[in-house]
Amino acid sequence: MPILGLLEDMRINSMIRHANRRCAGPRWKSKVGPRIEKIMKKNADRSHEYTPLESSHLRFQVQGKGVACQSGVNSLHDVDLQARSCTCRRWELSGLPCPHAFAAIFSKGYRLDDFADESFSLKNYMLAYEPAINPIPGVDEWEVVERPILPPRYTRGPGRPKLLRNKEPGEQAPPPGTTKLSRSYHKSITCSVCKKDGHNKRTCPRRQQQGNDSQAGVRLLC
Repeated sequence: MPILGLLEDMRINSMIRHANRRCAGPRWKSKVGPRIEKIMKKNADRSHEYTPLESSHLRFQVQGKGVACQSGVNSLHDVDLQARSCTCRRWELSGLPCPHAFAAIFSKGYRLDDFADESFSLKNYMLAYEPAINPIPGVDEWEVVERPILPPRYTRGPGRPKLLRNKEPGEQAPPPGTTKLSRSYHKSITCSVCKKDGHNKRTCPRRQQQGNDSQAGVRLLC
């Protein structure tokens, strides 16, 4: 899909989604949304596996094996309804009461959605989807603007400006007869002694052989 068509589809989908969420919020039957309510009911169904023992007005010791317990020993958890915390740490991490907390809530006869985190409330939900994405007309309805496209303004950089551009490595060599070569042109080295390419007179094999012969002659004379 072209990039403009892709962005236009994303804008339309987001606009429709925000509008549907704003219309669905006032139809909630509880203080939290349907998805959060489903998760809370699932945790509430597991709460019958635990027995709350009241320690104070809003603090309980909850014991029970539970579904996740592998051993036969009963688990013990400290649930504080006022601080909204449990020693299993699920309440603090998710913002929703865990099965241990629901066991304590049921024993006091409180509403379940009263103990959900404030971020799941209808007020914050409506604030999240309050900004509306405005519709825009099609391309045929756009105003035609007759304005020439000007080049960007020239800004002189620091230092002396370059007179010649840097050559790319794949560019052709200069034509024959020119005295100046491009930076990317590297002519093969020619030896001034043997007139062969690939080395200079310093590394020439003939010169090295001549030097070895002269040294051998000096040794013979000595």
